[in-house]
Parts: sequence; structure tokens; C-alpha cells
Amino acid sequence: MLKKCKYYNNHQTAVSLMIDDLSPIYISYDNGKIKPWYDWGYERFKKDSLLDYFYKNFLNKFPEVKGTIYLPLKSEDGLPKTSNSGMYIKSNSFTDKDSDFFDSLSLFFDFAFHGLQHASYRNNDVTDKYIYETENLKLINYKLIKDELENFYRISNNVMSGGKFTGYHYFNEESFELIKKLGFKWWALRLSVNKKKNNSHSYIKIKSDKILDLPTNLNGNSFKTYLEKSSNLKSYYYSLKKFYRKIQIENYLDYLYSNQYVITIQEHFQNQAFNGKIQTPNIFDDILSLEYIYSIIRGCDVWHVNNSKLSHYIESYDSTNIKKINENTIKIEYSGSWNKMFLSFYSSYSSITNQKTGKIIKGLYKNNLWIYNNLEPGLYTI
Repeated sequence: MLKKCKYYNNHQTAVSLMIDDLSPIYISYDNGKIKPWYDWGYERFKKDSLLDYFYKNFLNKFPEVKGTIYLPLKSEDGLPKTSNSGMYIKSNSFTDKDSDFFDSLSLFFDFAFHGLQHASYRNNDVTDKYIYETENLKLINYKLIKDELENFYRISNNVMSGGKFTGYHYFNEESFELIKKLGFKWWALRLSVNKKKNNSHSYIKIKSDKILDLPTNLNGNSFKTYLEKSSNLKSYYYSLKKFYRKIQIENYLDYLYSNQYVITIQEHFQNQAFNGKIQTPNIFDDILSLEYIYSIIRGCDVWHVNNSKLSHYIESYDSTNIKKINENTIKIEYSGSWNKMFLSFYSSYSSITNQKTGKIIKGLYKNNLWIYNNLEPGLYTI
């Protein structure tokens, strides 16, 4: 018989690096000088930019990395007019001239919706209340968001198939009706990092419809404290505490991997925030922690994938049935919401035949099984 693989090519699990808030902004406390820790994406790939630092110190070492960038489409519009003393803020906008920039990022990442402005301060003052934009996300915002999504496609050739509420805040059920109306297929609704619970995917029910809810379950800075150099003045107890924390996270990673839960790693682009505080986690501070995580993962049977492909696969897995017609014939049926099924299968047989086309399809041998990737729904002879 033919059976469904939990993940593409019968991998044990899937891994996605999810980074929030790429924005054409930088914040400097050094007379406006550009340094990686001040940049949110303003300098693109220029020397001393955040992305230049990230590529040189991480992605070039781990070219297998895939993931998703959560992008506020108009983050520059949310800049405060009143800022902290000594803060220098500069911004521009993503335009048609950034097509090559997005093409380069697309080698590793896809893009997901993360609001328009993302957030703002009341009265445009960083000393006032910080308001997440999606706290007021309603159906009335449909046209404005739709237009910005179309503009993003025009300048980047990327379609956003999912997203995340800013700060995990939303208005009410109307927010979910809006994301469904916008055509999103998946959403990252839950934050449950470094906890042995809520690691399975689920579905958000929206009236008679539903969209996939993809969990976020690992902090990118999980090994940061352990990897930091300790002062000689630090106590023996503190060193033991760091080592114990390291063991806990390693065991947690093993728990996710052994139980075939997705490994979705949470990060941010910005280091410096408008209020003068440091955003955590962030890719500048967490480079060594991310390197440690991916060094562990590199020796495992994982599928490196962005959230769109991962969500498409999971939804296909949940929405596909295999019916036995007779001893030698099976029927694959897909009833999901994507345009087509995206699923791998395994069998003890080295080949199968598509009855409609007559094509003999040979499997890929892996771990004593034959794997069939990218089959279409229909009748097959085993």
C-alpha cells in the first residue's frame, strides 16, 4: 500500500527560521552612523548593514537555512515624531528599485504579512503608550491592505500566503474574518517558545472556513546566555545554572525532533527599539545562539523550508485520503484549499503506475522505503 509522509521526502521534521519586522529604517545613537545593530533593513546589503552582517556571520555558514520574514508593509509610516534625546532615525520605502534585494532574500526566505505600520506610539511620542496595529484590525481595513499586498507583489514578485498579528494582538473575530477575506492560507497565531505544550499545528475556525495555525516554538536566543563569556567574578552557581539551561534546551530540541513537531525559530531584525530598549530576540545579538541551534540540526533528518511551503504541505497531509479500491489499486483524494496537493508518500514498492496517464513512477529509496514526492490525486496501480 501507499501511505502519507508526515513531512516532505519522509523527513523526520521541518525547520523554519522566522524573522520579524524587516523595515527600511535605522536608529542610531552614534551621530547617525550606520552600524549593524542600528539597522532594521534600511541599508539593504550595503557594507556594515544588518543583512551584510547576518549573511557573512550566519547564512554563509548555513546555506541550507530556509524560513519566513514577517514584513510590515509600511513600517516607515509608523515612525514617532518625538524620540529620545540623542536618537537619530532615518527611513525610506521599499520600491521598484528593490526587486533585486527581494530576489536575493527569496533564496532563503519567503514573506508574510505583519501589518502595515506594525505599531505606533500614542501621540507619536516614544514616551507614550505603544499600540500594536492589529489590535484594531477590522474588515474596514480590507481595501487598504489588499492594495499594499498587490504593491508588494509588484515590487518583489512575492505573494504573501500567510502572516502574524503584531505582538500577537488582534481586535476580535472580525480580525480573523479579514485575514480569511484577504486570501491567507495560514497564520502564526500562537507563541509557545521553549515549552513542551501547544507544539502541534491546529486550525483557526472562521465561520464555515478555517486556516492553518502554525505554532512558534523555539526562541532564537535560547543558547545566548550559555555562550556568553562569563566574568571571573561570576559564581560557580551561575555557571552551573547556565549549563543546566543549555541541557534543558538541547533536550527540548530533541523532544520536538523525536515527536515530529515542526521546529519554528522566532527572531527579529531590529536590535535598537524606538524607546531606547533592546528588542529580544534579535539576529544581531543571537548569531552565536542561532549557529549553535543549526549546528545541532545539521546532523538531523530535517526539511529546511519556508512557512508557505510548510503550511501547504501540512494542510495537504490533513486534507488527503488514500482509498483502497482493490488489491492493486488505490485512489488519492485531496479536499484542501490550495490549488493543488503538495504531499509525499511512502511504500514498500519501488514503482507505481498512474492509471490516467499510464506513466510508471519510480520511487526514491530512503531508510528501507520507497518515497514518492509530488504525486497528483487520482488512481494508481501498486
